[in-house]
Amino acid sequence: MRAPLTWLREYCDPELDVGGVAERLTMTGTKVEAVHHYGVAALEHFLVGRVLEVEPHHDADRLKVCKVDLGDERAEAPATIVCGAPNVAAGQTVAVARPGAVMPDGSTLRRATLRGVVSEGMILAESELGLGHDGAGILVLDELALDAEFAPGTPLADLLPIATEVLELEVTPNRPDCLGVYGVARELHAASGAPLSRAPWEDDPGRGGMPDGAT
Repeated sequence: MRAPLTWLREYCDPELDVGGVAERLTMTGTKVEAVHHYGVAALEHFLVGRVLEVEPHHDADRLKVCKVDLGDERAEAPATIVCGAPNVAAGQTVAVARPGAVMPDGSTLRRATLRGVVSEGMILAESELGLGHDGAGILVLDELALDAEFAPGTPLADLLPIATEVLELEVTPNRPDCLGVYGVARELHAASGAPLSRAPWEDDPGRGGMPDGAT
């Protein structure tokens, strides 16, 4: 059984790191055999940016030189990022990786010089974040239905599920209730005392009007 930590926290969040969560679950008899990381790492280098200007690259037809506001009040000027996506345009709110960001394949992004222009990061496509398979163009946050602010400099992880740990659990035959994420969250609640949210099926409109105890 595998349970993403982000899903568990939706139902029960004891405000422990992944090691603390694994320890508490193991104490209940639901042994955590391994912890797997999915997505990006070094989250502090993934930010929301706003494209202020887009100009053609002087030495490459398919590249564009973008000025991007990353919300850094200490910066003397917007960040310069060279981008090859055909859909990049001024005014867009975008996902940006700064040097030091660790991509889903484990590589670390570094400052690069592309045809004579120093690029201080990367404007990302959804495929580069591990969120989908579309790599033909950048991910434009304005086009997504997100219940969050898009201010430049906002941590990207506050808006999108770009990284999570997944707990690999050993579930014994006598604990079929732990074969679902909510069942594991209930175990975490019992082990930590953290509040437990309502079960998702309790809000099922198909149960409306049914007598107590009916299924």
